[in-house]
Amino acid sequence: MSVVICALIVVIILPYPISWVAVACRFKQFGQYDNVAPRDQQSKLTGLGARAMAAQANAWEALIMYSATTLILLMSDINFASLEKIALVFIGARVAHALCYFFNLAALRSVSFLVGAGCCGYMIYLASNVAS
Repeated sequence: MSVVICALIVVIILPYPISWVAVACRFKQFGQYDNVAPRDQQSKLTGLGARAMAAQANAWEALIMYSATTLILLMSDINFASLEKIALVFIGARVAHALCYFFNLAALRSVSFLVGAGCCGYMIYLASNVAS
């Protein structure tokens, strides 16, 4: 299986372990998980819990971006092997992004976001050159 497709699988899975951090923070902050009104409870999270929820939301947004990129790549005739390193950098940037959220490293988080978005843009650029 292509590294580009494996990266897509990782991006699909990534929001879930991030959410486990948020759930653990709920238990720590509130003593329980409110399954009746979970969104109300999550909106009251502070500190690491709030940052974990933001990281999870951003991970879902990154999934949309990388899924669209992968679709564009599939529609082009690009050789996926030529994109392996870029896909790995994207995954590294996304993991770093979540960790930066957890540890409240705002500047590094922005850099990791830009690296990930840049990887997607670069892959699309390469695919557009192959298609033309």
